[in-house]
Amino acid sequence: MPLPTMDFSNDFLLWDFAEAVILADRPTVANPAQQVQIATALRSQVTDREKSPSNGAYAGFETNWFLPANLMGGLVASPGMTVTDGKGTRFTILTADYDEADKVYQCGTVDLVLANQLRDQIDIQRATVTYDSATSALRTWPADYTSSLNVYSQLPAKVQLLNQETQEVFGVLGFHGKYAVTVIRDVSILKHDRIRWYQRDGTSVFLDVLGQTNPQRIDELPVLDCELLP
Repeated sequence: MPLPTMDFSNDFLLWDFAEAVILADRPTVANPAQQVQIATALRSQVTDREKSPSNGAYAGFETNWFLPANLMGGLVASPGMTVTDGKGTRFTILTADYDEADKVYQCGTVDLVLANQLRDQIDIQRATVTYDSATSALRTWPADYTSSLNVYSQLPAKVQLLNQETQEVFGVLGFHGKYAVTVIRDVSILKHDRIRWYQRDGTSVFLDVLGQTNPQRIDELPVLDCELLP
């Protein structure tokens, strides 16, 4: 007589300290993220006995999430997806292992926002671009810096000054600085975009965007190469 098949797929109903989360795939420039609300998920801290999902690079910022497949609406947990808890903290999945018996995904995740100390806030703005008779690009910015310019608004970021030197432009002496701006998500930038960097005193600093680094890494956040002109 064959042994009965054991079904553990609903054991998540007995979990203590379960939480509701949102599972989302990685958004791209062309497609917004698909997401599903999961009413019952379980978090646990990574212990010294477990293999760190970031190999120690993000020690102290790592969490394991257990996600029941029955509640995932057909989404399959995979690296690069995110788990957002009830407080809005977003964890990036670095590893995803599936337990066939329990029908549960164990996801090794990291809070990249906390790990990268994204304490600044920026907008990415896009000007109206025209060309003069010499085909040189001319950018036009409204004087009030309104949000109508924004292609991305109030992004958490980390703005770091890399180097700074004194330059004279049209007889005006000022500082020319190079900056690395780490942003919370992939962004689509154009050649003449700029960053509005909010200062704690209520003023703003405007940085020209030169390029983007790490747009496809799941374990690192994108970095914008920027400069401050005199």
